[in-house]
Amino acid sequence: MITAPLTAVFVRDLCLFGYHGVLPEENRIGQRFIIDIEIRADLSGAIETDDYLQAVCYGTLCDIASDIVTGKPMGLIEALAGRIADEVLRRLERVEQVLVTVRKPSAPVPYPVSETATTVERQRVHEVAFSLGANLGDREAILAAATDCLSLESGLQLLNVSSLYDSAPWGGIDQPGFVNLCVTGQTTLRPHAVLA
Repeated sequence: MITAPLTAVFVRDLCLFGYHGVLPEENRIGQRFIIDIEIRADLSGAIETDDYLQAVCYGTLCDIASDIVTGKPMGLIEALAGRIADEVLRRLERVEQVLVTVRKPSAPVPYPVSETATTVERQRVHEVAFSLGANLGDREAILAAATDCLSLESGLQLLNVSSLYDSAPWGGIDQPGFVNLCVTGQTTLRPHAVLA
């Protein structure tokens, strides 16, 4: 089965007013913030069926940004962008990746600049577990090599490796006994990429 490609959805130049900044005047007077949000999600169902319920709503992305920008003041636009990105992932399960740029056109710096900005990128992290077993050759060495190979995969972080367990073969076939272990971790990879 082929994994559906991720679809990009953008919101550009969302203008919101907030009270963020390290200077007391910024927290008191406030200023404009310009927000760009880019998400990537598996929207194959929406594309195939033209079903709004399987899409990611632009309005929801704007609502999330508005709730945060018009909410509790923060000192740094990096924190503001990070909070928006985290909330997008928390509220929208279809989203796998999000990129948030916060621009600050009226930054109080003593230089002629058109704006200052920061970009924060987040990826959804999934828990993953592997059940490994070997019953031929140097079984323990084979499992150690398999675990080492998994630990080198980009987008996969191993957190725990179990002890080795001996188990009898199952299914009535005459074969040597198995040595098994379990590996758990986290991944930003999609399911079929993990299987590959």
